[in-house]
Order: sequence, then structure tokens, then C-alpha cells
Amino acid sequence: MAKGEDSTFPSESYFKVLPKIDSPKKPMKPTKSVPSLLGSILDPKIYPSVLE
Repeated sequence: MAKGEDSTFPSESYFKVLPKIDSPKKPMKPTKSVPSLLGSILDPKIYPSVLE
């Protein structure tokens, strides 16, 4: 599955990057604010539906 990480939703990297972007003092928020953070960091081609 490691090889298919590109074509599938990289949930592992998804949550691995979150804590680094978000302030440690800030509590983990729902995935509602996640697309905005990842949208500016990851390529839109990776999260086409999330950016919408």
C-alpha cells in the first residue's frame, strides 16, 4: 500500500503534517479547517475534492 499512497488518500501524511502546521497550543480542529491549510501546502491535484 506504500506504493499506492500517491493514488489514494494519504491520510497518514495528511495527519502527520497537520500538527506541524497547526500551533501545538491550538487544539486539533475538525477537518473543516484542514483543507485550507493543506490547500496552500499540497498540490491541488492531490486534493481536488478537498479544495472544493
